[in-house]
Amino acid sequence: MLADAAKLQPLVERHLTDVNHIDDAVTGFLVNTGKKLILVDTGTGGFWGGPALGKLVSNLRKAGYRPEQVDIVLLTHLHADHVGGIATPKGARTFSNAEIRMGKADSDFWLSLDVAKQAPKEAQEFFTLARNSAKPYLANKKWLPLTENEEIVEGVRARPIMGHTPGHMGYEFTSKGQTMLVWGDVVHAAIVQLERPDIGVIFDIDGPMAIKTREQLLAELAEKRTLIAGAHMPFPSLGWLRKDGSGYVWIPVPYKDSLQ
Repeated sequence: MLADAAKLQPLVERHLTDVNHIDDAVTGFLVNTGKKLILVDTGTGGFWGGPALGKLVSNLRKAGYRPEQVDIVLLTHLHADHVGGIATPKGARTFSNAEIRMGKADSDFWLSLDVAKQAPKEAQEFFTLARNSAKPYLANKKWLPLTENEEIVEGVRARPIMGHTPGHMGYEFTSKGQTMLVWGDVVHAAIVQLERPDIGVIFDIDGPMAIKTREQLLAELAEKRTLIAGAHMPFPSLGWLRKDGSGYVWIPVPYKDSLQ
């Protein structure tokens, strides 16, 4: 269901001091497998969303990494706050040595001029940004769509998570018997959607499917106590789920600054 304001108000008021604003995170995840340096999602690149965003590359450098070191960029989907960071303002590759991987259905949809022409006016910038971001990688044969459930490298597998966009994809990282799922945009507003997984957002292309997927996935992840990396979960955006009545509680991984 898409809840109306009257149903949402009591829920929001319990968690927020300012009921008109929800603070959110836009997070990318860098994973060093020991053989490959893999970045999942790239933020906005400063092209969209205002001055609070677009800081992924500078934060990578602060963590001791350079963009040219990244071997693979995995995109959960091609919305502006996930794909914008792969290209520079001059249209060059931000990650000059990386392959860019994403669900084929998402690539086909967001890069299609025919689909873009039929989209609402307010959505046009999303199509334009996706095409501009992909352009330098397409020219260098580094834009490589994925098939469903494809193993990308050893221990890293694509996992379709349906509803948000046509090819919305999660990525499972498995090592020493433990798994982390980078789930993309399963949850946008944690204070609402964890307590009420049946509430969707306007950005979901297939709202009913996104709700069904979220309900099933949250139940699975809580039961298995799978580590989750969520782009819009509170920083540092890593944690687990615990079942609580008809909803869930987020148990965050404590943030530690390990840089000396």
